[in-house]
Amino acid sequence: GISAMPQLSLLGPGTLRVTDTHVVPSTDLRIYVTEITFPKPVRYGESIEFTLIKRVEAKVDRVIQDKGWDWYGLVALASPAESVRIGLRFPPHKQPREVWRYQDIISGLIRPGSPTNKNRLTIDSSGFTSCSWEDVSAGYSYGIALNW
Repeated sequence: GISAMPQLSLLGPGTLRVTDTHVVPSTDLRIYVTEITFPKPVRYGESIEFTLIKRVEAKVDRVIQDKGWDWYGLVALASPAESVRIGLRFPPHKQPREVWRYQDIISGLIRPGSPTNKNRLTIDSSGFTSCSWEDVSAGYSYGIALNW
């Protein structure tokens, strides 16, 4: 249902490249190890602002048929971040039944919880949903999960 490689764009200083890819056969989870090289080293206590845009063309009917659920996010961050924002846009005719955020998961290879009143997200009239995190820790996974 999902193309082999997403389209990646970096807004801000530096260069971007995918250094490795992994597919977990039991879940069809695709992990793209992405490296950003900044023009000069970022020293302890300094910060740099950038936006990474990942566009994935998905055949939604196939994803729904194959699994009935899915998730998108950051898996085991290599370094901490002051803030992270993830957004998803769904086709108007194919929107999930439930959408929720997850955070601080040690492994990005397990299904991230269940929807509750506290973590549930809404989808706007254009099919878009998003969420943000502050003070994101290295080694943990964050993202958006959904049930079709």
